Order: sequence, then structure tokens, then C-alpha cells
Amino acid sequence: MCTGRFTGTMPYSTMGGTSRSSDSRRGALLRAVPRGRRGHPLEGAGAGRRAAPFLAAATLGLLLSLALHQANARATLLAAGAAFAGVAALCGLLPWGRLPRWTQAVPPLAFFALIAVVRHAEGGADATFTPMLAVPVLWLPLYATRLELGLSVGAAALTLAAPVAVGGVTGGYPDSELIRALSWAGMIGIAGFATSAFVSHYESLLAEVDRLARTDALTGLANRRAWEEQVRREISRATRTGGTFSVAVLDLDGFKQFNDQRGHGPGDELLREAATLWSLEIREMDLIARHGGDEFGVLLPDTVLGDAAAVAERLRASTPRGVTVSAGVAEWDGTESPDELFGRADAALYEAKRAGSNRVCPAQPTGIALA
Repeated sequence: MCTGRFTGTMPYSTMGGTSRSSDSRRGALLRAVPRGRRGHPLEGAGAGRRAAPFLAAATLGLLLSLALHQANARATLLAAGAAFAGVAALCGLLPWGRLPRWTQAVPPLAFFALIAVVRHAEGGADATFTPMLAVPVLWLPLYATRLELGLSVGAAALTLAAPVAVGGVTGGYPDSELIRALSWAGMIGIAGFATSAFVSHYESLLAEVDRLARTDALTGLANRRAWEEQVRREISRATRTGGTFSVAVLDLDGFKQFNDQRGHGPGDELLREAATLWSLEIREMDLIARHGGDEFGVLLPDTVLGDAAAVAERLRASTPRGVTVSAGVAEWDGTESPDELFGRADAALYEAKRAGSNRVCPAQPTGIALA
């Protein structure tokens, strides 16, 4: 049954967060966007595919080395090949998600040590394996941090220059090899950081496109797509933790008449102003979205029905320009789907409309089944 006022059972601002300014709407929206995890290349699905360039480069380089060099170097080359295979196996077998994040940079950095061994076995300066140094330097910008990329460039320079400094001409390196080593390191470093800059720019563009795809262009709020994704995540969280959450559906009363009398320009301004003022009344952890037209949804994590109704009352009271709003509120029952939950809140909204508008109506519970 609808009533005119709800006060809730506890101060809403103390329930897991504080009120936010309208500038925080973008932050809430970005939290609704699924984002990749840079610096975690060996975790999750596709880790084997991401490690494949190392295995392919090592296999190709070793086959070429075995075909082009004398038999006395083959034992070292085969040992290095076994070491490459071992590193590749570790990439697929270790529980990287339970290890410190920095350990995921070890396999590509270990690649340099193996390259140094193979290069020395091949005779130093003329080694066919030298170009393989570019593999980790070009791979790391795709998945690692700038610090790890810098370490890889330093490791490449050390791999090239250290044997020259230690072995000199007697180790198979001519006098000009140090200059050539530094040139190689410089070119690889430039290529690596250029790739990193390109990848960062590409990721920024993707993030912006992703954000725009989940943003209502008129109000700057989340759109229906972002709302549906976040509600599904909230159901997963509540199922996992045994918690609860509520949703509210708001609809401006008489908005069609407002548009007919004052025009669509003032109508758009009303929607933008309402979005801004309502955003001031909810917490950072909440999400408000425009579903279309003059209908809005509010997702309220860790909020029971009575407190959600009190929040809807606050939004109703802050609606601008003397316009009224009706709202339906529903608490997740522990089993229903996003559409079923929204349907109960929407039915409560229309009950509020039938009861005279300008009021909040809580949905009838379906039987709370929370653990």
C-alpha cells in the first residue's frame, strides 16, 4: 500500500557511504564498466594465447640456430630450448592469481637470460638469436606497467652489452660490438615505448567509447545498458555475500504535458536538472540511470526496502521546478532475476500513479529468501 512519506530505519548517509556531488556521477558510471587488468597477463582465460609469442619466437630462433651453427654449440642450444619450454610450462601451470603481481613480469624478463646463453653459444656478435630481444620489449607494453617495460629495456641493453664488456674480442665480439649493442638497445627501447604510448592511447579511446556506450547523452547519467549490467553484478555480489539491495523506479508526473506546454528544450533542461539534484541525494556506491523518456532507476546496494523508500522520498522532495514524481521501490527477494525485480518496482510505480501520483509505493514482497 502506498503512503506519502517514508523516513527509513536508519540515517541513509551512514549506510556504507556518503552523499556525493554531481561530479561523481562519472565515477559511478565507470565502476559499471568492465575493465581489463593491466599488469596481470598470465591470469584468467587466454593466458596461454598471451604467452604464445615467447614460445613461437624461441622455437623459431632455436630451429634456425640449430640449422646454421656447428654441432659443438648444439648441446647448449638444446639445453636453452629445454629451459624455454620450462618457462612456457610455468606460464600455464603456476597459480598466478595467488602470487604477488610482480611475479608475472619474471617469465618475460627470464627470456633475456636465456637469449644471452644462446647468443654466446652461437658465437656472440653474429648470433641469429639477437633480434629475439625485441619480443619481450614489444610484448610487455601490451600487458605490463611502464616500470616493467623500462626494466625490460634495461635487461635488453645488459644482455647485449655485458658479454662484450666481460669477454671482449676473445669472447667472439669485435671492438665495434659495444656500439652495435647500444644501438640495438636504443632501437628496441624506442620501439617498446612507442608501442606502449600507442597501446595507452588505444586503451583510453576504448575506455571512452565504453563509457559513452553506457552514458545517457542528455543527462550524463548511466543508461539502461549500464544499469542492467550493474544490477546483474549486484545480484552476484548479494548472492555471494548473503546481502541484499533495493531498486527504485521514478517517473516524472505530467512530463508529457510539461513538454507540450513549454516545449522540448525546457523539458530537456528539467531532466538534466532533476538528474543533477537527485545525484546529490544518493551515495557514492549507488547508481542512478535514465531508462528512457522521463523514467529513471536507482540501484541501492546494502539497502532494505524501508530505507530505499526513504531515499525515494528524498529524491521526490528534491525534484525541481515544482514538478512532482512518483516512485516504486522493491527489495531483491534473493532469487528473482533483474527483469523480475525491475518489474515489481515498475508495478509499484504504477500503483503510485493510480493512487494519485506524487508518492512512493513499496512493492509487495515475494517472500524474502536470503540466507
